[in-house]
Amino acid sequence: MVQWLKNHRESKFHRRYVEVFLVFMLLHPVMDALTSLGVRYLSVDLSLGMVLRSLFLGMSTFYVLYEASFRGQRKKIFVYAGVLALYTVVFFLGVFVKDLSLGQNLKEMIKILYFPVVSIAFYMVYEKDSTHGALYLLPMVYTLYTGMIFIAFITDTGFATYGYLNIGQLGWFYAGNEVSGILAFLMPLSLVRYIEILAQKEPWLKKLYATLGLFLLVFTTIQVGTKALVASSVVFMLIYLLMEAAKALLRRDTKAVISVILLMLLLGTTLYTLRYSPFQSSMNEITENIGEIVDREDESEPEVVYDEETGEIIKEEGGHKPGDFMSSKPYQLINLLLSNRLYMTRELQNTYLYGDAYTKLMGVAYHREGTGLYKMLEMDYLSLLYRQGLLGFILILLPHTVILIMALRKLAKHRRGLSMETVALLFTAMAILGYAFITGHVFVAPSVSFFAALLLVLFHKNLSEGKEKYLWKN
Repeated sequence: MVQWLKNHRESKFHRRYVEVFLVFMLLHPVMDALTSLGVRYLSVDLSLGMVLRSLFLGMSTFYVLYEASFRGQRKKIFVYAGVLALYTVVFFLGVFVKDLSLGQNLKEMIKILYFPVVSIAFYMVYEKDSTHGALYLLPMVYTLYTGMIFIAFITDTGFATYGYLNIGQLGWFYAGNEVSGILAFLMPLSLVRYIEILAQKEPWLKKLYATLGLFLLVFTTIQVGTKALVASSVVFMLIYLLMEAAKALLRRDTKAVISVILLMLLLGTTLYTLRYSPFQSSMNEITENIGEIVDREDESEPEVVYDEETGEIIKEEGGHKPGDFMSSKPYQLINLLLSNRLYMTRELQNTYLYGDAYTKLMGVAYHREGTGLYKMLEMDYLSLLYRQGLLGFILILLPHTVILIMALRKLAKHRRGLSMETVALLFTAMAILGYAFITGHVFVAPSVSFFAALLLVLFHKNLSEGKEKYLWKN
């Protein structure tokens, strides 16, 4: 009787959490837009998104601890939670000692903890039940994001991705890199879904939805204007096209032939329209800068001005030596492609590397505005290491790393041909890792880390003992 009551309570709370999770996922685009408008026009310190995500984080934490008490992972989960809690306490003791802003560090810590907690929560949800259709809903969420960007564009009410240059279409959302990450992670599965609908017999309403989805996909890929979004989208389109072409040639599959035609039109349209997009202006600027770096001589003497009477050096400008790594061509080229991110890491990097043992273990933390250490570092792995320290870096990325390793081990044992669903999820998992390094805003921005965590869990659950689970068909 006692066991039945426990199972009943567990199942009831599980269902409630899944319902909240699905509604939260579907409302993500609306919540992000309202948060952006609130920050831009009301200048609120505590945004709607921050409040709702804090509540969801609290519910997810309770769900993990509650569910773990009924499952075999109890010891592992409780040990991890205990160590993470102890780390957080010690981190804030350091904040008090350094006289840093408590509010700012609390806000950033909530953002940081979001990714590992929801990763574990989603993993436990799918361990218990994979039939609630979250994967089926993700293309709808993608369509909502792209549709809102398009509506903002045609009504001329949106914001520019790069405000200082007034280029790129961001819609009503706030951060270009965050929107770019969300679109890049949701695009592969959404594209597969759209093509699947158009390549087979489906009701006309579904075909209209898929056609609209493809139009919005091309529009946002070229108009958002970030290099990473264009690159990831074009690469996946090409992979998808090659796989469907192989299927059409080897199996003489009619659906594959239709898919090839659609993908060729899609890829061709995307590549052709890129020349008229915001992406092209940024690429032209990069090309010019690359030319300047490549044409620069390997060694130049600095311009030196001497005092005519004493002969002392008054001013010394420019020039570089071969031993100066930051002035070398490879460093300058990589820094250019990373939008000057390497240069912006220098002060934070030096503070961390030359800090004491506590700083190396617990991190530099978050400093007040106006200091050189305030600016956000848009490379997540380095940001986590420098801000949270080595211990925080390990703890924050541990759940994600374990889930990814388990998924890759299952993939290595896979003995059947990979479906496009699996390829899309594998590509997304790799894109998440790349985005976190190149553009950031993946592990440290809750709006993006929500989808990163969910898609990594779906990648793991899509493979089970060498047999794929077609989750959106459940």
